Amino acid sequence: MKKLAFALLALLFSSFVFAQSGKVGGMEIEYSTKKPLSSGGNDFIITLKKDGKLLKGANITLKAIMPPMPNMPKMDFEAKAQESDEGYIAQVHFPHGGTWQLRFIIEIDGKKYTYKSSVDF
Repeated sequence: MKKLAFALLALLFSSFVFAQSGKVGGMEIEYSTKKPLSSGGNDFIITLKKDGKLLKGANITLKAIMPPMPNMPKMDFEAKAQESDEGYIAQVHFPHGGTWQLRFIIEIDGKKYTYKSSVDF
């Protein structure tokens, strides 16, 4: 019984900590991280699927934006995603916590799509 409980806990903590999904241009997009979001580098794993099949060959740019606030200018960071076995990986450096708007600019088969989302940590 203890081995089963330990295995279930290990599986829970080894899976993705954060995940969101949506639809853009007839595709399903999902993005996740393997650790909780924090200040500094955060690896976003991005998958694109169409009809349940993983899409390869896309150019994906991930923009993180924090609108201007009193005594703080607008912040805008950009990361180019690299293709990997898991889909695509983009590393975003957040200087601090708060609500960040995310823009996934996807170029595939000569067409551009934008998926909008946000994170808060």
